[in-house]
Amino acid sequence: MYIPDYAKTVLDRLNGAGYEAYAVGGSVRDSLLGVPVNDWDVTTSALPEETEQVFRGFRVIETGIRHGTVTVVSEGHNIEITTYRCDGAYADNRHPENVVFVRDIKEDLLRRDFTVNAMAYSPRDGLRDVSGGMKDLEDRVIRAVGDAHTRFSEDGLRVMRAVRFASQLCFTIESATRDAVLADRYLLKNISSERLFSELKKTLAGRGVTETLKEYGTVISTFIPELVPLTEKDAALWEQTCRAAGTVKNDTVLRLAALFSSVGKDAAAEALARLKADRKTAETVTLLVGLADAELPRSKPQTRRMIHGVGEENLGRLLDLRRAMSAAAGDTDFGDTERISAWISEIAADGDCVSLKSLAVGGKDVLSLGVRPEDVGTLLNAALYAVMDERLPNRKNELMTYIKNLVSEEMPHEKDNPA
Repeated sequence: MYIPDYAKTVLDRLNGAGYEAYAVGGSVRDSLLGVPVNDWDVTTSALPEETEQVFRGFRVIETGIRHGTVTVVSEGHNIEITTYRCDGAYADNRHPENVVFVRDIKEDLLRRDFTVNAMAYSPRDGLRDVSGGMKDLEDRVIRAVGDAHTRFSEDGLRVMRAVRFASQLCFTIESATRDAVLADRYLLKNISSERLFSELKKTLAGRGVTETLKEYGTVISTFIPELVPLTEKDAALWEQTCRAAGTVKNDTVLRLAALFSSVGKDAAAEALARLKADRKTAETVTLLVGLADAELPRSKPQTRRMIHGVGEENLGRLLDLRRAMSAAAGDTDFGDTERISAWISEIAADGDCVSLKSLAVGGKDVLSLGVRPEDVGTLLNAALYAVMDERLPNRKNELMTYIKNLVSEEMPHEKDNPA
């Protein structure tokens, strides 16, 4: 198994000081699967203070020293080094009240969540696999280490992590672990919104998202009750939603929009607020969900108007969403969305005016006509719509004449300013 030099330096230095040291967890799992590894974690027989002594001269950060973890910066990479440990009681279904440091790696591996995450490797000692993780990797199975109910009662987030790994890795969840996931999903109510949202986004980004959502929709709706009408009452519509989530481009905003596409804008906004989604994500998702059933542009002028209203990027996202929703419903005629996509490309290539910023006249020009300041915006918007509708060219002289005529009529007609 390949380990990069910066991680191998950490292992070698601990070994050289007389301690055991292994790469552990997700880094080992992903390396064995041939997946790129971004973060290497290390477990060691050295106590935290012994680890700090070994790495004198390195930058050392006391990440979670009370639980045995320090971070060492090796060649610009942060590596978390954690002492072998056993966890005490989990009073809050999330964090151990205390940890006990041990000298046997087997005890440390047996406390971990899933067998595929409970393997350790060192170039010196090879692979340590005490729970059958390698076989489960080969069989593409997510299995709890030991009793699944015990693992989930220790840390309720593991329920959602099982779902997430199934989606990310395209694995199935072993039957006893699956039963525990479904039975213990109520534990997710004890988990912070931020952690649940993080796991949800990773689940939606997985290659196996469609099948995972179909099978574990009731787990998701435990902390997103807005989805209950689908996951528990309308299996056909939920299956269609799952297909759309797996079909749409792998973009967080789009996959969230697909997830909420059948429950409406208000439900999506409430759920995302409770999950503490960042404002931009929440606003964009709710915008797309609100437009999921809206009438699409039927001409290039209408396309310019919609770009003006929602932005080119979001209109492109909306088309992606609509194609995915249509495909999920069995409709593969994408003629309308393809035509609009072509118009968007033409509008961008031609540099068409779709905003006040690109209009050939501005506020000072309008004020020079002696109009009231409060009327400037209305007049500029009327001119912009005239340009987008191809009733006027985007040239200053023609636009100023148009605006003068509007002023002479006292105010623009409603039809000239549909904004």
